[in-house]
Amino acid sequence: MEYSIYKLKFKTQVHFGTGRLNSTGITFFADTLFSALYKEAILIYGEKEAKKLYDYAIDGLLFLSDAMPYIGNNLFVPKPIISVNGNRESDSNLKKKFKKLKYILIENMAEYLNGNFNPENIIKMFNDFGKSDVRTSVRVNETTDNEPFNIGTYSFKDGNGLYFIAACKNDDVLDYLDSIIDSLSYSGIGGKRSSGLGKFDYTYEDINDEIKSRFENNFDTYMSLSVSMAKENELENILKEAKYELIKRSGFISSENYSDTNMKKSDFYSFKGGSCFKSKFEGDVFDVSYGGNHRVYRYAKPLMFGIK
Repeated sequence: MEYSIYKLKFKTQVHFGTGRLNSTGITFFADTLFSALYKEAILIYGEKEAKKLYDYAIDGLLFLSDAMPYIGNNLFVPKPIISVNGNRESDSNLKKKFKKLKYILIENMAEYLNGNFNPENIIKMFNDFGKSDVRTSVRVNETTDNEPFNIGTYSFKDGNGLYFIAACKNDDVLDYLDSIIDSLSYSGIGGKRSSGLGKFDYTYEDINDEIKSRFENNFDTYMSLSVSMAKENELENILKEAKYELIKRSGFISSENYSDTNMKKSDFYSFKGGSCFKSKFEGDVFDVSYGGNHRVYRYAKPLMFGIK
């Protein structure tokens, strides 16, 4: 596989859904990224050619991570959902700091797992990561009074942003992916793109040998860098000694061809990024349509990262 880091530098404020319009997250998940890429591929290539993205994912030729933070040249990954022994057990203040911690630097992984990690510096770094705000917009109605509403937004500080890792089997897959991302950078990612949110510039670079080894070598424990879910025939095996958190993924279907009314996707539960397993699994791209005119896909393929 070829592994590329896409670093997104946002030119505008962003809105990443948390379930409430007046609030926003600071990152987005791999299933959100896949959906945005698929819709963008339909716009630039048409439905038949866009299906290549689905086929690449299903055939194991393409894997995507969640969007994760970077600060300058520092890349962060999710804090592993795993039990770690160390001096934090007897320090209630330290326990609170670890609970607050969402991400760690890649190079801090061994130190974290050994129980010798102090989260204070990273917490301080994220205190200056960016700024939340609320934007007021107006919904224009032809028959009634216009309605104001609030949108939660986030602005990244200069030099900070989000990155994701794409694993591609060959250059054809990488070139296809890159063409869609280039178009998506102008359209924007996240919610309220029609309001000008979520536009970005991007750069990409190959990963270094140390990170590559964590994807390709054998380990006793693997952490998924993406929201994921095993196929039914994989579940029994991968749940043995697994440490994971399930999150509910839902949302409305944006396709104009799906239904005459605004409909929601079927609720879907995914392993959260940072979940840890003793063995790798394939996962899938699941159909979460619910009685509409075509399938709706939920990306849930893990990008497995060896941690110990």
